[in-house]
Amino acid sequence: MAKESPIGIKIITTNIDLLSPKHCLLTCYLLQEKEKGLSSKWNNYIEILPKDYSNFPVFFNEEELKLLEGSPFLLQIKNKIKDIRADYDAILKV
Repeated sequence: MAKESPIGIKIITTNIDLLSPKHCLLTCYLLQEKEKGLSSKWNNYIEILPKDYSNFPVFFNEEELKLLEGSPFLLQIKNKIKDIRADYDAILKV
C-alpha cells in the first residue's frame, strides 16, 4: 500500500537513494494517512500509536546520551540519527 500511495510512487519513481527505503515508505504513508484523520481506514491504528517516543534512543536528550558514554551503543545511535536525517533530506528534495 505504501508503495502504491501518491508519496510512495513519487519516492520510487524519483529513484532516491535512501538508506532505509522500506521504513521511509511506511513512515511517509502513515503521515499521509494521519492527515486524512477519520477518513483514513488506518485511523484507528494511527490513534493507538504512542504520542511520545522519548524512550527511543534516537530521541534521547543530551543527559541521557551522556549516560551511554563509553558504550558502542552511543555511536550506533549517532549513526542512526545521521541516516534518518539523510533520508529525510533526500525525501524533502523531491
